[in-house]
Amino acid sequence: GRCSWLGHPVGIHSMSHWQNIPEADAKFHMAQFHRWLASQLAAFLHLLEQRQLLDDTLVAFTGTMGRSDLHCNRNVPVVLIQGQNGRFETNRYLKYGNHDPYAPGGGCHQEHGGESMNRVCTSLCHAMGLEDVSSFGGPQFGTGPLPGL
Repeated sequence: GRCSWLGHPVGIHSMSHWQNIPEADAKFHMAQFHRWLASQLAAFLHLLEQRQLLDDTLVAFTGTMGRSDLHCNRNVPVVLIQGQNGRFETNRYLKYGNHDPYAPGGGCHQEHGGESMNRVCTSLCHAMGLEDVSSFGGPQFGTGPLPGL
């Protein structure tokens, strides 16, 4: 779809691939779109806080690609937001591996020493009390919770 309320000239998918729009404009509009998404997240968190639901809530805010123009599914940022009763240590930035999405050739399929999103999802299951879950999705992409989370 196209974010007409933000004045975007083309759809998000086309924009993420810098199609039919100059690269600099596409990056500007994508940043604008992600700021809008973050504002919606903030409004949602505020609503949870107002209704006194935030302390028992875990929200995972993430994208689907680490570098959308190449459909690169490595280095996908994940923000975990939890209330006071959460199970994760807070106020940290964790980076797993050293993958560079701007390496020659895109680097989307090189070994990078990182972790699978499947392990993030397994960790989320454990945080919600589903300790018997050992994998999320195909076990060939990782089993168990994400170490250090």
